[in-house]
Amino acid sequence: MCYSMWDDFTCTCPPNTAGRRCEEVKWCELSPCPARAECHILSQGYECFSNATFLDDSSVLCYRGNGRIQRSLASISLSMRTRKRHAAILHAESGPEFVTVSVQDGLLFLELQSGVGEGSSTVSLSSRRRVSDGEWHSVHLFMVTPWAEASRWTMVLDEEAEEAGTSSSEGGNLDFLREEVDILLGGLGPEAGWSLVGCLGTVEVGGIALPYYSPSEVNLPRTQEEQFLRTSPSLPRGGCSGGPVCQPSPCVNRGSCQDLWNQFNCSCEEGWAGRRCELNTNTCASNPCIHGNCSVQGLAYKCSCEFGYTGMNCEEEVDVCENHLCAHGGTCLHGVNKYACLCAENYTGPYCR
Repeated sequence: MCYSMWDDFTCTCPPNTAGRRCEEVKWCELSPCPARAECHILSQGYECFSNATFLDDSSVLCYRGNGRIQRSLASISLSMRTRKRHAAILHAESGPEFVTVSVQDGLLFLELQSGVGEGSSTVSLSSRRRVSDGEWHSVHLFMVTPWAEASRWTMVLDEEAEEAGTSSSEGGNLDFLREEVDILLGGLGPEAGWSLVGCLGTVEVGGIALPYYSPSEVNLPRTQEEQFLRTSPSLPRGGCSGGPVCQPSPCVNRGSCQDLWNQFNCSCEEGWAGRRCELNTNTCASNPCIHGNCSVQGLAYKCSCEFGYTGMNCEEEVDVCENHLCAHGGTCLHGVNKYACLCAENYTGPYCR
């Protein structure tokens, strides 16, 4: 409602609006986002930020600009969580121009080729630390001089500016992504073999979000002019969840499984070891030595046989007469762990000498 004042006016604004003329809508107070998402106010509207889980090629999402993007696209911001050592996070290409953010050997890589013909340039940049450790990592990639036609690019990992890496070569911006270009998120497409297994927060290109929620999934229309629209029919899996690594349990011999998010750990019972508790460390528990004493030798065992027995498990009885010393035709008589000599006529003594 407008009130006239001397040479001026004032407005009493309805709920959830503000500004001199009530032109500012407090979008987030109107609860436009689904329950799992967090509402972020923009200069012309709002966006719903959340996490999404990527499992395989079927989880790959596709986006396109809405044809109204005017700003220069000079940055990529995202947060990620994975244990996969090789995966594509974001990829787009248009003719000779392309951009790829990926995990290679556990390190984060940016590869960018922009411009055409003699004006083309290539940037390659990698992180110094591994990101395939199952922890959340924030990533910020940006042109050092965003208003220039070409500039070096910088990568900041986990907000640690002192460890930021900057490309040795200069590259252009990402303006070729403004319209009519597919932006793939979470992989390179069906059967490409580079799909992400893990989670992504909301990804922003040039400060414009790649939203996980379509217009039909939010409670109010998005009013910002510049948007990327999800074109893939598949719905993202909300939140960040790992695979059922303990269902069924990979641990054998009564070991218990710990779910460490896309990785498991087996707690073994006494006498067992190995990744799945498959190695018997108490090799004497089954009493393998039939006529002898057992001693553990690493992951094996050794039998010390009683007199008169031999073999790996002391299972063979020794023939005490096999190498007897009975002389002059004396006959060897088997005894308990020993032998005796039955001497021929005219011979006597233990060995018929």
